[in-house]
Amino acid sequence: MNEKIISRIEKLLALAGNNPSAEEAQEAMMKAQEMMAKYNLDLSQIKNPSSENKEAVHDYVKGYHNTAWALSLAKVICDNFRCNLLRAPGYGLVIIGLKEDVEICKTVFIFAVNVLDKNMAKLRRQYRKKGLPTEGISGDYSGGFIAGLKAKYQEQVEREGWGLVLVKDSAVVKYTQEIINPNKKGSSGRRLHTSGNSELYFKGYRDGKTLGNPHECLA
Repeated sequence: MNEKIISRIEKLLALAGNNPSAEEAQEAMMKAQEMMAKYNLDLSQIKNPSSENKEAVHDYVKGYHNTAWALSLAKVICDNFRCNLLRAPGYGLVIIGLKEDVEICKTVFIFAVNVLDKNMAKLRRQYRKKGLPTEGISGDYSGGFIAGLKAKYQEQVEREGWGLVLVKDSAVVKYTQEIINPNKKGSSGRRLHTSGNSELYFKGYRDGKTLGNPHECLA
């Protein structure tokens, strides 16, 4: 993948960010995954690159290392952009992959995490305005959103036959093992409380799963 591909994805996300909405976020993420997968299919047909010539790298996203919903969102995105995810306690998240994949994965995650954060803040404002309790609503909504996004990615992978294309490169697997500290215990981060509001959960799920089809997304 080259800088032009990354630049196109960044412009796509920036364009959607001018009027942040769940629909635009999902459409941008799906398009980013599509571009990455198609490019690598073409590259493999033309050059048949060897994993031995590939170099894995890592990059950081400051913050979110102790935020469970952001960790879950990052894991879903990393898995669908051939990257691995680690935590840097006290600092942020670590994305590991081939250079271009890491750049795209980081761009998509930062955009997605900002949109989901804004969506949850909007829900809290709406509930406060109505005089309703806000405890647990962000947990309900984010849980559904992430589950819906994961389902949407999986459907796209199965529909396009990208299973093998999105397998993490052996260089990425090896590099991840090299930088993992065996004495450090993993953590899922602080979880948001949930209220058990199934309506909010399924609203989040619909938003996460159907955002590539704006006309299907319910208000």
